[in-house]
Amino acid sequence: MKRYPQQIPLTDQQLRWCNQTLSSDALAAITLHKLATHQPCSVVRVGDAEWGILRAVATGRCAWFLKDKAWMTRMGLLGADLKLVARQTLAVAREADYFGTWMAGLYRPAYNLYTLAPDRQFIDVFYTRTWRDRGWLPVILQEAKSLVIHREHEKIVQDLKKRYRAPDITGIPATGWRDHAAIREAVGKSDANLILASVGSSGKYLLVELARDYGKIVLDVGNAMLECWCRDVPTITSVHCYTKDTKLVSVDWG
Repeated sequence: MKRYPQQIPLTDQQLRWCNQTLSSDALAAITLHKLATHQPCSVVRVGDAEWGILRAVATGRCAWFLKDKAWMTRMGLLGADLKLVARQTLAVAREADYFGTWMAGLYRPAYNLYTLAPDRQFIDVFYTRTWRDRGWLPVILQEAKSLVIHREHEKIVQDLKKRYRAPDITGIPATGWRDHAAIREAVGKSDANLILASVGSSGKYLLVELARDYGKIVLDVGNAMLECWCRDVPTITSVHCYTKDTKLVSVDWG
């Protein structure tokens, strides 16, 4: 595993960002509270793809994936207005109720998306995986009436129903930015109170709008729905940290 260029101890700013980050367990408790009290909220994550788009728009330097037609098609970005996606990403950082970015940004300045909203609260972006491993998923799914938004929604809906004994789950497709109007219409007509979404970079701001406009709890789960929630193997089994002498320490509990 490649070492980060910056080591422990953290800078004062890095420490503030860590202190401003909500744990996955806390986010699960908040989600259950929102379900019980019928309060909408948006939970949105950003990472490598959004960083690449922001950099490309700002500097003209394109990451490899933005030049890869297959990747762009799979991510629903082919033909999208990347300048609009970049502006919406900036808006998400300000307007999402709960906002998460990749923690590697603490150590790798080129991937630092904390700077989009440095003074706000953050979430652990890997809640999508730790919830499964720590047993939160059946609790939340059985409590909610859920709508899955995903390219492979039919497979995911059937698996979640069976795996977590949560009968009240339906789904609609999401293949890219061209689906946004249909998604908006379907969510507006749905009586689901929990939206589980995988809509790619072009749909991040859409999730903020769905929560705000239709009074839903909207979770940006991404492809963890397929790769993690529909699998039996634990997905998080170790923690990596970097000590003063830059030696990699791996603590396994799986």
